[in-house]
Amino acid sequence: MGKKANLLNAAIPLFATRGYEGTTTAQIAAAAGVTEPVIYYNFKNDDFPDETNMLVSACPAKLRDSAHVCARLLKVPQQRLTTYISGAIEAGIASAEFILVPVATTTSLLLAMINGLLRRRVLELDQIEGFKETSIEFCRRSLVKK
Repeated sequence: MGKKANLLNAAIPLFATRGYEGTTTAQIAAAAGVTEPVIYYNFKNDDFPDETNMLVSACPAKLRDSAHVCARLLKVPQQRLTTYISGAIEAGIASAEFILVPVATTTSLLLAMINGLLRRRVLELDQIEGFKETSIEFCRRSLVKK
């Protein structure tokens, strides 16, 4: 396991119990068995993913259990994102910019894509050249009228 993955795995339980804002880098370092400078070296500037990204990348199986802390922490952001995406699709259809698609199904598909993209980013798997551009082009070809 890489150093970033080790740090992320150490941080997840801390974020789940103390919250993102309530967790210090010293606590993460202690849980990971490293010194604080190791965190700063591996996560420069704003490179440290936010709480949602961390939970999505580290707890995918636990999200199915609605009682698990990971699922509870993601419920509100997921509802907001679902509302935002479905609203954007409905607006695109209403303005005739998008083709007619089933909104709920398309929203679920886009959420799954976003989840996958977040995992790739957090785990540094997004090194495939052109991946981001291909994802954006896929959405354009799938939704936008020609």
